Amino acid sequence: MDPVEGEPLENAYQSYFVPEVERKVAVGEKFSHTVVNTDKQPKSIVPMRFISKLDLATKLSCLVVAASLVVAIGATTASALDTSDYRQNTYGAPNHYCDPTRALNNSGAGTLVSPWNMSQCSALPVAGDVVGILPGVSVDLPTTNSVRIPAFNPAHSGTPISRIVFVTKYPAVNLASVETNPNRTEFRHDGGAPGIVGGVGVGNGCPMLGSYGQNYVTFDGFFVDMAEAFLREDSGVLRVENTIGVHFRNFVVKGARLTIASNPVIYRPNNSRDTVLSNFKAYDFVNDPTGSATPQGALFSDQYGDQNVLIEHFEIRNISRGIFFKGTANSATVFNYGTVQYGIVSNSSACLQFNDLDFTQVTTVAYNLCYDINEVAAIFISSETSPARNLLVHHNTVARINSASINTSGGIYSRANGFAGNVTIRDNLVDINNGVFGHGADFGEISTLPAVMNYNGYTKNGANVTWSFNGVQSNSLSAWRTATNRDLNSQVLSGTIFVDRTNGNFRIAAGHVAKTASSSGGELGAYAGPRLPGVDVSVDAAPAAPTNFRAGL
Repeated sequence: MDPVEGEPLENAYQSYFVPEVERKVAVGEKFSHTVVNTDKQPKSIVPMRFISKLDLATKLSCLVVAASLVVAIGATTASALDTSDYRQNTYGAPNHYCDPTRALNNSGAGTLVSPWNMSQCSALPVAGDVVGILPGVSVDLPTTNSVRIPAFNPAHSGTPISRIVFVTKYPAVNLASVETNPNRTEFRHDGGAPGIVGGVGVGNGCPMLGSYGQNYVTFDGFFVDMAEAFLREDSGVLRVENTIGVHFRNFVVKGARLTIASNPVIYRPNNSRDTVLSNFKAYDFVNDPTGSATPQGALFSDQYGDQNVLIEHFEIRNISRGIFFKGTANSATVFNYGTVQYGIVSNSSACLQFNDLDFTQVTTVAYNLCYDINEVAAIFISSETSPARNLLVHHNTVARINSASINTSGGIYSRANGFAGNVTIRDNLVDINNGVFGHGADFGEISTLPAVMNYNGYTKNGANVTWSFNGVQSNSLSAWRTATNRDLNSQVLSGTIFVDRTNGNFRIAAGHVAKTASSSGGELGAYAGPRLPGVDVSVDAAPAAPTNFRAGL
């Protein structure tokens, strides 16, 4: 079985004021995102016509504030979806176009009247290009028959301030019945279905899109049906390897029932830095590992040397495992770290799972909702290869955890190597179904504890909550505190905690003690943050991007 470990996050907010515009933006996040996350044009910077009329001191003051806004906005993605055609309010109008339905032997000029075919589309764009991809179902791109190289793989890199942007006319995440919606832009390739022979994987599939060695590329708004773009063992559908600053935004991946021997996964990075996955859905991926020497259920991600990754505003459902920071890259020299925030994972056996975290950089997991966890655990910390370290897990809600299976560990689970230094677990809400199995926290297989574990809320829907540490079960919160000296300000919650638990509304009910039980005096769980978990398809009311701007400039 492969590794497992834990993860967290924290955002402070500060108001910046630019004439006639006040907005809150995230500060204190990792600096490298302020450098590479430059898709987004700052939308509240004073127009240059206005600045030109100001005196020099005022100009300089405004420019300093504007620069602060650029840095701050770069630190986090905008919370509202830009629904303008080709997201031109974000990137500016495209300067090239591609037609996914155009035959690959029929070249175009890259104009709206004569768009490129999809081979040209990947081969010709260079830094600063914004490439609009028309609606339509792509002709089959040739499979690369490679684990590493996607069928749609850009030939060139962008730069930190002048990215290459591939953007569909309509964002898939905002389309109703996207699988059949005529406005979708769907990517396909001609690789065959995966299989298992002699315990190992076979097939000539490949990743659908991503980047092998090319940097600062954005893919925005695409749709992939995995039954029309077969992956192979360990390839992933979205692949980044040896890259910096690749972004996937506003996309949808529909799963399929497949037979894959090992690492059946949608997002598969290897030795990549500053990758962003934002505002997306992935669902209905099932793997049948019959005959595999290393059988595994389907995963959204398994990540190797994924550095400073940002995964946010997502919905992952009906996939055995959700997000998994799994292993190292480059002969165990490159470890994982990043931020996972504002996501929803449902109907899985493990929601958020972590291993091989970086020795110095902190991984943050916050404001996520995990519900209908069928087995194992919602937040699964540490596994075979290395202890959990440099991890902040806060303000997550895990709900309706199965208590009928002996394989269920519970809300927060660590095994094998346990904890090293700098691990904090606080302000989370753990809800387990009334039943025999499942602990609030299960550290029964280890003899180490997180440095900080406090201000959490636990409930078993009317049944007695239990905890486990170092082979001993605690049948009360007071016994757990005595055994561990942890959770000293945590609570066992009673009453009607959620607005509507039965129908999946996991906001805390008005007047419940969990509204004021966090370390800051605010509420516990996923809905305490400044943004809501899940995809954001609200309308972006920002003005159009300046016509003389190119993406990233």
